[in-house]
Amino acid sequence: MNGPGPLFILSSARSGSTLFRILLDTHPEIYSPPELDLGRLARHLTSSIAWLEGTHDRPPAENPAVVLRTRAILGDLLDSYAQRRGKPIWCEKSPDNANFGDLLAEVFPDARFLCLYRHALDVAHSCIETYRYGFPRGFQEYLQKSPGDHVQAVLEYWLETTTRTTELERRLPERTFRLRYEDLVADPAGTLAPLFGFLGLAWDPALLATAFTAEHDRGPGDPYVYFTDRIRQNSVGTGGNLPVENLPVGLKDRVQARLTELGYPARPVALAGSAISTVSTASAAVPGTEGAFEARQLFERLPAQAAGGPPPPAPLACDVVVHGPGGGAWALEWDADGLRVTPGPGGLPSRIELEAADLLAIVSGQANPLKIVQEGRIRVEGVESEAALRGLLQLVWAPPTAP
Repeated sequence: MNGPGPLFILSSARSGSTLFRILLDTHPEIYSPPELDLGRLARHLTSSIAWLEGTHDRPPAENPAVVLRTRAILGDLLDSYAQRRGKPIWCEKSPDNANFGDLLAEVFPDARFLCLYRHALDVAHSCIETYRYGFPRGFQEYLQKSPGDHVQAVLEYWLETTTRTTELERRLPERTFRLRYEDLVADPAGTLAPLFGFLGLAWDPALLATAFTAEHDRGPGDPYVYFTDRIRQNSVGTGGNLPVENLPVGLKDRVQARLTELGYPARPVALAGSAISTVSTASAAVPGTEGAFEARQLFERLPAQAAGGPPPPAPLACDVVVHGPGGGAWALEWDADGLRVTPGPGGLPSRIELEAADLLAIVSGQANPLKIVQEGRIRVEGVESEAALRGLLQLVWAPPTAP
């Protein structure tokens, strides 16, 4: 490996690690790709090499040849991609890495670990909301231990993940930096400036203004971040009303002890101004227009909006019906030749329906369109390509340009 050592973000799932990696990736000296599961990859690689070397009965700490070979393979791979972008440091953020902190510290002795925490109940709320159609691999053992009680399962997961990370901090204090999601969204500059000081890198507050317009590699992680144009606080305190009265006493005590260690109260507290504001179609307007909301103004602008960007990930032909004041119906056909919008339903093979208030909330930046889809407030029929639907949502969400 060449240059400064790598960085690893250690956190539980749904703790803001995708937002954090986007901010880091915006820095001119840090390349932070999507989730690569590098910790698990390192575990499999050391095991395979140890079997090839005939030393599989030794732990990595007593197997220097295996550790060196693993570091050469993984380090060269990530170094090459960082160098393509002209950056000397790479940072990997997979939540599963919290389970492999000691191994990563052994394989990369010059690595530093950015330990990101979020309140346990907010993590539980976010996991239950995000994974309503199925939890990912890392949660299965906890779900099996607590059948039918997702709150208990996620809190057990949070507790074990957080415990491993805090224990790594105690063992490697000079190589770790602690930060909390709540502090990051409440005071981004005040939280990031000390972090970059720890890393020995220059801090420029302008990074915050460009993070959401700069190009970043797409891949596994929180897709909501791609429908975000600024750091928001509206996810802080969302777990405050989760039912915890029937949790095992031992679990509640252990969670509270860890929360206290991290400086949290028993219940998450919403930050000032973090509540999602209610949008009124009578008083709000589409950005770049005058007067009350009219969906027509948005759809008239979409072809020009699409002309300035890439083609859709897949052809899309659908009728869009917007219910309520300021609504209407339009036929959209979007392919490599551009986006064509015709007033009125066109009898196209797919159909999207939503309320005018929800459309305005998306366009005005008050709501994330993926969350509205998850909550069933956008009704979709016949759209075969999820990528095309996301592309359309991205197009609608992007603020229209002024004429």
